[in-house]
Amino acid sequence: MFHLGSDEVREFRENGKKVIKLVRVRNGENPAAMWYKYKNPAIQGFNYFIGFLCKGLPPLEIKNSMYRLIGVKIGRNVAIAPDCIIDPLFPELIRIDDNVIIGWGTRLYTHEFTQNTVRIGTVHIKKNSLVGEWSVVRPGVSINENALVAAMSFVNMDIPRGFVEGGVPVHVIGRSRTNASAKRRKLRRRTRSR
Repeated sequence: MFHLGSDEVREFRENGKKVIKLVRVRNGENPAAMWYKYKNPAIQGFNYFIGFLCKGLPPLEIKNSMYRLIGVKIGRNVAIAPDCIIDPLFPELIRIDDNVIIGWGTRLYTHEFTQNTVRIGTVHIKKNSLVGEWSVVRPGVSINENALVAAMSFVNMDIPRGFVEGGVPVHVIGRSRTNASAKRRKLRRRTRSR
């Protein structure tokens, strides 16, 4: 097995990697049953405790501060609704930029186990985005600026800037209003200056 060290996390942040590790385990080994080999159980226990406390809180700055305490990078004016789950195994791989809304019961995962592999990746939610309630975001996914993810979506791929996507798995529904209104304002400015 392996342990994801701080050097590997730092390398990810500097190089912008999305998937840090894809580890195959030997036949007969269950990677989920050996969770304690991926991170110190005491640290993981602390992360679970903070996550448990935050689950019941409304969107407050103290909640964001508690998530920052376990390593989540959170910008300003971020609203994380109650009942959300932030991956307790590798919370330091989650980055949430300014003015993001994360809906009720959303799950942000940075790891996943299968029968013979462990996949560890980053989750980056960029500025002015919204993730609808009860959505699930897989490791290695970026939700770009001004994007909107519909409620109860399974986000298994990157969401382009300014798009509305939803479904299981996500697919394009349309363009976000913030993106369309910015284009209209830009067009009006051009026509006035002529």
